[in-house]
Amino acid sequence: MDQHGKLIYVNQHAFSMFKYTEEQFKQGLNGFNLVVPEERGLLMKNLADVIAGKNVVPTEYTMIKGDGSKCNTLIHSSPIVNDAKLAGFRGFIIDITERKQIEEALRENEEKYRIVVEKANDAIIILQDGFIRFSNPSFANMLGFSIEESKGMSLSSFIPPENLEAVLERYQKRMVGEQLSPVFETVLFQKSGEKINVETSGSVIHFQGKLADVVIIRDITERKRIEKILLESERLSAIGEMAAGVAHDFNNSLQSIFGNLEMALLTPGISQELTGFVETAKRSTKDAAARVQQLQRFTKKEQNQDCVPIDLNLLLDEAVLQLHPIWKDDAEKKGLKISFQKSYEKIGFMDGHIGELGSAVHNIIKNAIEAMPDGGTITLKTGVKDNEIYVRIIDTGIGMDENTRKRVFQPFFSTKGYEAGRGLGMSAVFAIIRDHNGKISINSEIGKGTTMEILFPLGTKKKESKKEETLGACQISGRVLWVDDEPEIRNIGKIFLEMLGHSADIAGSGSEALELLKNNCYDLLITDVGMPGMSGWQLAEAIKGKYAGLKVAVVSGWGAGVSNEEKAKYGVGYVLGKPIGIEEIKNLVGEALQSRI
Repeated sequence: MDQHGKLIYVNQHAFSMFKYTEEQFKQGLNGFNLVVPEERGLLMKNLADVIAGKNVVPTEYTMIKGDGSKCNTLIHSSPIVNDAKLAGFRGFIIDITERKQIEEALRENEEKYRIVVEKANDAIIILQDGFIRFSNPSFANMLGFSIEESKGMSLSSFIPPENLEAVLERYQKRMVGEQLSPVFETVLFQKSGEKINVETSGSVIHFQGKLADVVIIRDITERKRIEKILLESERLSAIGEMAAGVAHDFNNSLQSIFGNLEMALLTPGISQELTGFVETAKRSTKDAAARVQQLQRFTKKEQNQDCVPIDLNLLLDEAVLQLHPIWKDDAEKKGLKISFQKSYEKIGFMDGHIGELGSAVHNIIKNAIEAMPDGGTITLKTGVKDNEIYVRIIDTGIGMDENTRKRVFQPFFSTKGYEAGRGLGMSAVFAIIRDHNGKISINSEIGKGTTMEILFPLGTKKKESKKEETLGACQISGRVLWVDDEPEIRNIGKIFLEMLGHSADIAGSGSEALELLKNNCYDLLITDVGMPGMSGWQLAEAIKGKYAGLKVAVVSGWGAGVSNEEKAKYGVGYVLGKPIGIEEIKNLVGEALQSRI
């Protein structure tokens, strides 16, 4: 629930436990009001302690059900914090009505206690002098010992050595009347040797003329597993936020690198050999940008890039060529032989993002190579079946077991150890294929290799033949204002625009751009999104509708993923993801100026 008690999420068990409908929860049922009025002060005090970071033990409360009846509960509370601010509370609520009935029965009558205990879902034992004198059927079911086997067992028979000292200390303190917290978590051994997490609570009674400790034990292994999942989810969320920031900053760096490489290519008299080196660096920069886009998939930022017709046969060949140093050179140094067999059908084109699909194919083939430590053969097959394009990548490697196969697409899962594999890996491949309306399946067997099959819908776009044209000044000249807080990026932008025959001014901030707009007329404003003080979106919103004929383009290190609704809201006509080169700038300005005519 949030900090005001509004319930944000309840699991299915809450409906049956509290006898409220899902509709009642949605209509604004307040979590604070579920506790009886006389205990709400205790609840608020405990939540204040939780906020203050104090170690608050699980607390018992009487809660009101939807039918007006009441139940006894034990609540574990913890804060939910977003951006260092309290967002609400998370609670695990356990119905202990039965436990309270048991305790009441103990006080009333030992015989009644036995009847209740025999039917209890929780395991119950009576400890006397450190040995079990009685156990109920649930104890036998929980640990696998029969009731006969459990009689006379010592605590060391089912408590691991590393936990035994703490349990014995607690037992001894309770036997001398010391007040302890009502519940205690520990670990027990089952007869099979498996460990389970349990929660215990105890009461001192007289049993057969002597003091004894009645211990109620509840298996919380599943609850601990859920807690671990929640913590892992929060960790991945934090990693996602960090990755988003890294991706944004890295894109800015790539923009500067890419721009300088293009400047080098446009330098008069550059040698053919040097041109080759620079072109290779440009391709590597584009590849790095594609990897950044993979990171951005995990930051909740949609990537709405334009699809182009892609020849998957050609894409496979390019991946094999790129991986040549690994499967050929490195393998031969180790005395291994890795070969490729190709069986391509005429499949036409599919619609997609070439950088992303190239990265996915590259990743799958690289994994196939690494799955053959003793060498082998990788078979690449393509074809069309049932109106779908299929791609099969088959290796003769070590294969994988069922558990590995099921986890292959989980983020950060790797079978290569920490040093070799710690990236997004196959989860990024899965995301790319899913975003292309595709499907991927794995068939693998230990010692016999792995087959990855990808299915894509047939393409709807036609491949257009590209006319070769020399980069030169545009036919229409315009005046452009380029805004970016990075001096190197805006300076390169100005040089590119002037080389293309346009007049260009530059500004280092939104406020500086507003001053230039007051005194000058521009055909196009190109602004970075992430700037201190005033963002590119705020700048676009500030000038929306104020300057007739002015077109606005935003360039973002977050990628080009912006909805049409967002563009309309801010009056933005064009969105580009970094890095952008001189060709993209030429096309952008040309399109903006053409719409002026």
